[in-house]
Amino acid sequence: MTLHSRPAEHEDSLPSYRAASARWKKRARQLIGSVPVSVPEEHRRAYVLTLAGYLFMVAAQASIFLIFLAASEFEIAIIAAAGVAGFGICLVAHLRGHYRAPPYFAMLIVLVEGFLGSYYFGAASGFQHYILGAIIYPWLAPFIGRPLKLTYTALGTLAFAGLWVLGILHGPAHPLGWPWSSVLAAVNAVGIAGMLIALVVTYEIAVDRAEREAQRANAELEALLLNILPRKVAEQLKQDPHAIAELHGEVTIVFADIVDFTPLSLRLHPLELVRLLNEIFSAFDELAARYGVEKIKTIGDAYMAVCGLPDPRADHAQVIADLALDMLTVAQRFTDDTGTPMTIRVGISSGTVVAGVIGKSKFVYDLWGDPVNTAGRMESYSLPGRIQVSEATQRLLEKSHRLDYRGEIDIKGKGKAHTWFLSGRLVPPKPLGTLAALA
Repeated sequence: MTLHSRPAEHEDSLPSYRAASARWKKRARQLIGSVPVSVPEEHRRAYVLTLAGYLFMVAAQASIFLIFLAASEFEIAIIAAAGVAGFGICLVAHLRGHYRAPPYFAMLIVLVEGFLGSYYFGAASGFQHYILGAIIYPWLAPFIGRPLKLTYTALGTLAFAGLWVLGILHGPAHPLGWPWSSVLAAVNAVGIAGMLIALVVTYEIAVDRAEREAQRANAELEALLLNILPRKVAEQLKQDPHAIAELHGEVTIVFADIVDFTPLSLRLHPLELVRLLNEIFSAFDELAARYGVEKIKTIGDAYMAVCGLPDPRADHAQVIADLALDMLTVAQRFTDDTGTPMTIRVGISSGTVVAGVIGKSKFVYDLWGDPVNTAGRMESYSLPGRIQVSEATQRLLEKSHRLDYRGEIDIKGKGKAHTWFLSGRLVPPKPLGTLAALA
């Protein structure tokens, strides 16, 4: 059996055909994309459809004008020329952003020309079919009210049927003679089919563009939402916009703030201060992401994060401890206006918390419970460059980290409490949690 391949010249023609097709699609998208900023988003699709209709009708009217001119029917050619001018005026007004009023004038032109064409040349000429566009268009234009849509549909349907009857009963009052009568009927048939195809194709392109824009906007919204909320919580919130609150039995919270921040804020320009905070907290964000820790929020110069939610994990205390050690090192890479390395103070506590989103606007994922308050107190009563942990966290870290007993300190709102300073690990950390990985 002999296998026949495609001729080489056919294969060579495919790339050029595809390139030409791609160029035309690109030009069509550029034309569709050139919507004035003054046009509201909900009217953009109708704006594109109307633009395509005007362009097509100008071309159709110009073709009919040339036919009459070639047939030496100068008086009737003037009517076609008036149609070219009328649709041209609509097109210019449309391109300048005045898109609401011209469609009414354009549909009036279609009705008048449908009547004149059917009267002069009979039903066979096909002029009455252009009224189909005047019937369909209002339903694609959101700025046309429903009463007007129904009115145009009723009037257009009556006009279409009436012109058919007029064209048949009256007959051609002004026969063009062969071949111009056949050419006119063919041009009108092709024009009507082209008009309907143009509406469908333009509508499809506009819908495709709108869907792509919607997908891009949804992706941006999704990314923004995931920057604010954990993925699991974001999915829950999208399904149920009401308050979300869950109890988490075993988590560890870390608070860190910058030492001597108030004097620094008085010395630095506000923009410079914000830039410095952004750089430090962005570095903390990278650390949190590498450790799989959930950043909760920043409050002024304080940074809060948690491990063990929304997905539980057994090593939550160890992970936060490693994160805190790295945060001390990373903070020293930044310097203040005097060239002094930045120093932070850190507090850690563990226990049961409630986490969730409450309210109806400006959603924030937050934590509530005694461990949150205790972690904040551990940070407040810590020392510069040190990590203070509560007794609950000490019990979880005693086999994996070096802890130095600080003693009993008096904590506001809690009374006497045993605390420890975290100074390092007893066993090597996991490779993911190293500063080398961050670099």
